[in-house]
Amino acid sequence: MSKFGFIKSIGDLFLADLKAAIIGRLSSVETKIDGLNKDMDKLDGGVSEIKNEVKSLNCRTFKLESAAIEIQNILQMAGASVCQKLSIGPGSPLKLMPYGEEIAKDVDAYKFVEVNKDFLFQSIENKNHKTPYDVQEASMKVLREYLSNPIMDAFKSYAFSKGIRIDDILDVAGIILRDEYLKAHPEIK
Repeated sequence: MSKFGFIKSIGDLFLADLKAAIIGRLSSVETKIDGLNKDMDKLDGGVSEIKNEVKSLNCRTFKLESAAIEIQNILQMAGASVCQKLSIGPGSPLKLMPYGEEIAKDVDAYKFVEVNKDFLFQSIENKNHKTPYDVQEASMKVLREYLSNPIMDAFKSYAFSKGIRIDDILDVAGIILRDEYLKAHPEIK
């Protein structure tokens, strides 16, 4: 192995570990933020300033995660191999990447959305959406809120058996749910 190949291999391992650490940390922060949001909803009055701060944290977390994904895309285009495959890719709107399509097929995410459409659509409608972006966020949020529901057991079993984060599966299913919801509601623009 040449010096460059050795250095590239070490760099690939470092970048994969860095991305995994960043995403793991961001996931932990998002979980805490969601918990804070739920706790604040229970409080009476005077929490609007705190809510705004939490929303700001949530926005910054999303930006960090987006930056990590963009860095990974650039590195992959430059030829670096990355251990953490992308399930959804950047763009407007977010789209499934080939790995995301593979996950969708393996967990039968399209059928999952179709079978649970009425229940999931109603949950999205309760989120007060006005734009396609709102629908996208609501789709992701709804799936995370129902993670303890037995309808999600197949997703959790797949994540465990493959050693992947449940968030990858929920993101994939969320994109599919978003697309189906927007198809059913063309008035949302």
